[in-house]
Amino acid sequence: MPQVDKIFFTSHFLCQECEKLEDKLEIFSNKHYSQHLLDDYSFTHIIWGIIYGLTLQNLKNVLLANFIFEFFENSFIIVELYKKAGYERTFDTWINIIGDTLCVLFGYLISKLGKIKAIIILVFIEIMLNILDKDSVTKIIFNTIIKNFKK
Repeated sequence: MPQVDKIFFTSHFLCQECEKLEDKLEIFSNKHYSQHLLDDYSFTHIIWGIIYGLTLQNLKNVLLANFIFEFFENSFIIVELYKKAGYERTFDTWINIIGDTLCVLFGYLISKLGKIKAIIILVFIEIMLNILDKDSVTKIIFNTIIKNFKK
């Protein structure tokens, strides 16, 4: 049975992989995913913010949806599903959860530009992530589902 502190959220605030304090305080890192304020997955959180904003419409519901997402994204079961799908996944640090939430809020603000503009920006981000060979929302969902449930 997993330890209680490993069932849901990590107790670490900053990256445990970085040795020097100045490295721990880097705002963006693509070396240690889910450990710094921003990482390559920050763009997917912007996309989720746009989706939440277009569908849930008010800020309270968007923040609630994000809280639920972060709670489950950092659950032992989901982290293991990501690992089974081939992702090098660990629990998020608290600073990364704050960064993810800020990105969702930015996406929510984009959704307030209007549906057409927001959808264009969402599609643009999704296409750019795929062109740059980064994980996009569709790629993550597709890979996680296919690799965990194919027979």
